[in-house]
Amino acid sequence: MARGGFDGLPVVDESGVLVGIVTSWDLAISIGSGCRTVAEIMTRKVITADEGEPVESVARKLEEHGISGVPVVDSGRRVIGIITTDDISKLFGRR
Repeated sequence: MARGGFDGLPVVDESGVLVGIVTSWDLAISIGSGCRTVAEIMTRKVITADEGEPVESVARKLEEHGISGVPVVDSGRRVIGIITTDDISKLFGRR
């Protein structure tokens, strides 16, 4: 995560359906608690964005929940991307 500059990575099951997310915060907590697997540390209640959701709605979610990004999912909850506060800032900077 550090090398790639990611704050969080979605966790999917065998069919690509979102089951959780691992954030840098989750990893930091796991170091002191002795957790060894992704299943032990991932956040299971994931805030997501739908693929057709307006950007303004996603920006509100990020602000309301105090998070820096969300997985974008299709109707089957399969991850098709991630949108971050940086992405939104760049978009509004271009307008």
